[in-house]
Amino acid sequence: MSYAIKILQIMSIALFFSPFVSFFFQQMIIQQQQKELIRNILFAIAVNLVSAIVLSYYFSGVGMAINVILVYIFICYLNGNAVYKKIKQPAT
Repeated sequence: MSYAIKILQIMSIALFFSPFVSFFFQQMIIQQQQKELIRNILFAIAVNLVSAIVLSYYFSGVGMAINVILVYIFICYLNGNAVYKKIKQPAT
């Protein structure tokens, strides 16, 4: 198995989380949570930068593929958590 195929197979795991990331992103916009969304994006950028540097240094291309998965899961968690908190708030 070639190196590129191995990387693509690892990155394909992130495709499972892609619809959830998009759904939670759109849900936050609908719920008027732009400030929270910008905070999540900036936090995800910082985590992505640090993890990309570390993983690419130690694991090269495979590390970057793993980084894609971790960042997708992280963004899905941040946005999903924000949507859940907004839904659980009592209506005013």
